[in-house]
Amino acid sequence: MAKKAKTSARSKGYRKTVQKKPFLTKKEIIALVAIVAAIALAILLFNLLYDDGSLDVVDGAVQTENFDNSVIVQDHIGDETKYFKVAEVGELEGYTREREENSADANLATFVYTPEDETSPIDYIRVSGGSLTPDGHMENDAFSYTMSGIPIEAQGSLELDGRDATYIITSAEYVVTDETATDETATDATAADETATDATVADETAADATAADDTADETATDTAADATATDE
Repeated sequence: MAKKAKTSARSKGYRKTVQKKPFLTKKEIIALVAIVAAIALAILLFNLLYDDGSLDVVDGAVQTENFDNSVIVQDHIGDETKYFKVAEVGELEGYTREREENSADANLATFVYTPEDETSPIDYIRVSGGSLTPDGHMENDAFSYTMSGIPIEAQGSLELDGRDATYIITSAEYVVTDETATDETATDATAADETATDATVADETAADATAADDTADETATDTAADATATDE
């Protein structure tokens, strides 16, 4: 019996093994961690050391000197509400000053100066603060006056006590509407009716007094007649 010839196994060829590199090397990971730590430290120091001028708040109350005379504004920075002091008010000769507290936030207030002279052409002066720039406030105020139908007579800037100031001059007139006039007429008519009623009561009282006098006279006459009869 013939033996089978030996056959060699099929060659699998040359295989090269390549080692996969990681996404970041150890050095790169260390460098990245160092950078993140440096950024976090910078943010922390910035929040601790940077003074944005905002006032401290304790139990909801702003902490500042001369609080009753301070003009304070509110601003929202992110989710945080902050308060800033922009000025202090003083006395104004010939005027009485009153602090009107904001009903929604006691830290905010408007100062009203009322002239002591009742014949003064000025009704009052209001002083308050805002978180916008002067130009921003002028734009908002001008828009509000225009939408309300109040004409702007003048608008500009000037130097006031060594400081730049912007201003808007407007004028408005109180107009009596038909409804107001009707109410006032009704009030006058009511007053006239009450006056007439008082006069009628006075006339009736006088008539009663006259009747009483007449009765007294008649009584006196009767008494005199009785006395005559007795004498007879």
